[in-house]
Amino acid sequence: MKQKLVRIGISGIQKQKERFCLIFPVLLFIFIFPASSIAQTIAEEYNFNFKGGEEQKWSWIKNQTGCFTYIESMQIKKDDNIVYKISYTPPPSKNKNMIFITSCTIMIPEQINGDSCQVSIKSKTREITNAWLTVTALNSNEVAVASEDKKLEHPEWTDNVLSLKLTDGKYKAKALRINIFYFGNSNPDQQICLSDLQINIDGKDLGKQSIEDQTVINTNIHKRLIKNKIIKLSHDNDSTLLTRINELKDKKIIGLGECTHGSQELKTAVIQFSKNLIQNGDCRFVLLEAPVDALLLVDAYIQGIISSPDIEKQIKEIMQMFFTNNSELMGFVDWLKEYNKTSLRKVHLSGMDYKDIISPYFYDYLLNLLDKEKGRYYLLKLYDKEFKDILQYAHEDVYLKTKLGEENFSLFTQYIETCINLGIGSQLPPPDYRDFYMFTYTKQLADHFLKKDEKLIIHAHSAHLSNLERFDSFPYKEIPAGNRLKKYYGDKYYSIGFQVGKGTFTQESAGYFSKLIALPLSKPPYNSFEHLALSTKESYFYYPSKYMDDGIVELLVIPRMARYQRQYQFHSVKNWCDAYVFIQESTPLKNVTTGEFETMFKQFLRIKELIKELKANEEKIRNKE
Repeated sequence: MKQKLVRIGISGIQKQKERFCLIFPVLLFIFIFPASSIAQTIAEEYNFNFKGGEEQKWSWIKNQTGCFTYIESMQIKKDDNIVYKISYTPPPSKNKNMIFITSCTIMIPEQINGDSCQVSIKSKTREITNAWLTVTALNSNEVAVASEDKKLEHPEWTDNVLSLKLTDGKYKAKALRINIFYFGNSNPDQQICLSDLQINIDGKDLGKQSIEDQTVINTNIHKRLIKNKIIKLSHDNDSTLLTRINELKDKKIIGLGECTHGSQELKTAVIQFSKNLIQNGDCRFVLLEAPVDALLLVDAYIQGIISSPDIEKQIKEIMQMFFTNNSELMGFVDWLKEYNKTSLRKVHLSGMDYKDIISPYFYDYLLNLLDKEKGRYYLLKLYDKEFKDILQYAHEDVYLKTKLGEENFSLFTQYIETCINLGIGSQLPPPDYRDFYMFTYTKQLADHFLKKDEKLIIHAHSAHLSNLERFDSFPYKEIPAGNRLKKYYGDKYYSIGFQVGKGTFTQESAGYFSKLIALPLSKPPYNSFEHLALSTKESYFYYPSKYMDDGIVELLVIPRMARYQRQYQFHSVKNWCDAYVFIQESTPLKNVTTGEFETMFKQFLRIKELIKELKANEEKIRNKE
């Protein structure tokens, strides 16, 4: 009996061993190569299948007006295909025309050395007359090597194929930018159907290539940052910062650009640089990526013109508008206020951005300066966007001039003049009006208010401050404020890109006002600046871009509301910014407020009631007369 039991036991153990031998490789694969690291194809990485996450919004979309989009499966010429349909739906805006713009820039893997490329997509259109497919091959400097386009107007399913060369003399294409765009009308029958996007380079299907394949090839490319050009930085508010970065000394405008608005470490570093530039670099203006009118009250508080417990409460409320650590930004505001108490030349905090809706805090600025009665004329004219009347009245207003003082009065009238010159309150042309406004307002401040050797610094997303033009919304050319500043001021404008290498960041789960979530940063590609920066093992440093290799062509650039978009973008890193600040580890924002919509809605209702009251009082006065 014992022998039988032993035999059964041994047999059981042998079977368990056999099972383990079969299962072990699978377990090993799962633990060593988690799902997130299983090799993706290029088609999956760049969403060739038109999908973009839970909301099914294609990540290529840059502009979509009067469009209803959805995905469905259907047979095309006996094959099963995923079809992306774009149909007309009346938009809520005044312009009822259908507009559809998509764009994606796709890296060409190092291991594919072909000279020719074919891009194809199936399409079927209805009542469409101006839809286009455009493909552009770009070299490492973001300059076009070749470009081809084709009109998409076919009532039946049609294969649209574009062929182009990938070399032009000594220049070789590093990326392909594909654009599909349509400028239509209000015809309710408009529809575009797209399917089966494919890219072939010398006969090889690019979409089927594994992302991991190119990283293996790229490990053999021995690019490095030059060790003696790296300037190590300290996270303490180090007052010797500028003495080690000589390039900043003779600059007039310095752009401090964040690769994402959602990193706590980037926010802290930008404020650190700002304080140093104020204390040791003769900085007079700090501009934020925010509407100018929203910060008028904040600057009056910093200048000491307005001060009370109620004002401080309002200032804290304004800070909650920003996608940032509200407590840290409020701390910076208080720091500026204290600094100005002992400084001969006051520092101003201003916005540089534009919104077509006037901020309720502009009304609060006037109310706190002038009270309801003295400010009645301004408040009513502001509500009607009659900026010419405001400017004329202000020049005759002795009380306002005295209250503000010469410089602050000049800043106020300068802003009103900008509103008039740029047509604020009327429809501005898309899509780069924000950047044009940022450039215009920055230029006016720098030219009118900076003395020799004084500086102006800008806090904004690096996409607004970069030196290069953008073609994300082709055929529109998006010209960043930084590109305009570089052309106008030359070397006197200096852009610094603040980058992070790994960790997490804060992002919207969907659109504006949606829930904020923490997301992981993607692993840096091998031809990215972040990959080289991480390999130095330095936690925080500054590096001039002129020492960058031309082959570094990917950079972490994360806009807001881009949860499902690829985090790394094709860029000429050497030319994108003048220098980079690298921080190894990122964490999500602290003390960030998500109730901006509710707060602003309440404020607009309050202003509406105020204007209603003022108009009623005016009516009473007229009736008495």
